[in-house]
This record gives sequence, structure tokens and C-alpha cells, in this order.
Amino acid sequence: MKKAYFTLLIILGFYTSTLLSQGNIGLYTGLDVATFNLMEAATYEEENYGYERRESSESYSFLQSKIGFIYEDIFGDRIALNYAAEYSFNSYKKFEREAFNNSTSKVFLIPTQEKFQGVKFIFGFDFSVYGYMQEDPLQIMINAVFIQQFTHYMVQTDQSNIKSIDYSAKSFIYNQLQQHDVIRELDFGSFIAIGPKVNYEVSDDYYVYGSAKYNYNLVEGDGSNIMGNGFIYNFGMKYMLF
Repeated sequence: MKKAYFTLLIILGFYTSTLLSQGNIGLYTGLDVATFNLMEAATYEEENYGYERRESSESYSFLQSKIGFIYEDIFGDRIALNYAAEYSFNSYKKFEREAFNNSTSKVFLIPTQEKFQGVKFIFGFDFSVYGYMQEDPLQIMINAVFIQQFTHYMVQTDQSNIKSIDYSAKSFIYNQLQQHDVIRELDFGSFIAIGPKVNYEVSDDYYVYGSAKYNYNLVEGDGSNIMGNGFIYNFGMKYMLF
């Protein structure tokens, strides 16, 4: 019953806020350049390989395209709340990954490709330090957001020239990549992110935007998440329907 009352209060608060604010609905697209520390296999020891996990010491960068829907609640001249849902995707990233030859006990490199894609639900807060909301074409803001992220991660090897090798390849996910495998994992992550944001009105209802935020991962564990903490830079175009 307490949960029902709490949920009702949240809904009433949302509708009350919309009565006191200017609501705008729009669509957006753009690019994310993300740099994260990912979870990885911690050892090449044959017994533990691929099962012991830790955060990678080196950061990992990738580029994603995205499309999304946004609802803005604007309060006065400088404050806005944002609700957004977006789908992000990227093409395969090709590189060489370290692998362990189970027959010779030697480490070697194999051609590998991997892909990130997924859905994000975002609740954000904008505070303008330069420019008035709905009035000035340029606003420079502080942006803080909560992100609920669902990620599909896939990695596979190029099987040419290694079909006869019995190997285990280093992977960022629970199960090690065995011979000729395609490994997939669905990741559920929660992040708090904060940083500067720029919004510029190019013409009526069309805007370009960009931001640079540090993402702090709220989910911790020995592999319950793929991504650790990291930076994300994004830019794109937004069209406000009304």
C-alpha cells in the first residue's frame, strides 16, 4: 500500500509540474563518443581463464549513432527537466584480441569484431548558466542525468587461419570466447552523469546540441555489468515537434 501511495504521489507531482511549466516534445539524432573502463577476464591461468573478473586498467573507446524521443519541462528562464528514450547502435569494431592457445600454452593475437547497441531511458536536469530558455538562441547549461541502460554486446572472431587452433580468447563478458564461438550478453546498467551542455537554435524548431559528461556506474559486482565508469561526449540535431 505504501508503494501505491508513493507511486501516486510521483504521478501527481509530475502532472502538477507540467501545469506549472512549458512542455516541449521533440525528436533527436546524433553521435556518442564513449570512453569506458570495461569488465574483463583477469588472468590467463588455464583453470581460471575467463571466469575471474575485474575492471580493465585501460579505457575502451567506441562510437555510436543514436535516435531518440525527448520531452522537456521548462520552468522559468533557466531550469528544465528532460525525459528521453533513445536507441543507440554502432557498426562492428574490428581489432586484434589476445588469446590463449590451450595446446601450446602460448598467447597469440586473433582478428576479432564486436558490437554495442541498446536502449536508454533518461531523466535529466538542465540549469542554464548562459542564455534564457525559450528566448535566447544559445544556451550553455549544466546537465545532470540519471540513465537506465540496456546494452546488447556481441563479440566474435574471424575464423580464417585459426580453424585448427584450440584457444580461449580474452573477453569482457562472463564466458570466455572459445573456438568459433559468437558470444552475446545483455547488460542492465544504471548511471548518474553530469557535465556541460550546449544548445543552439539554428532555425525555428531546429537545434544543434552537444555535451560532455562523466558517467558514474551505480551497478557494482564481479561481472553483473559490462561497463564501469567513463566519459561520454555527444553531439547532434534536435527537432521540436511542439
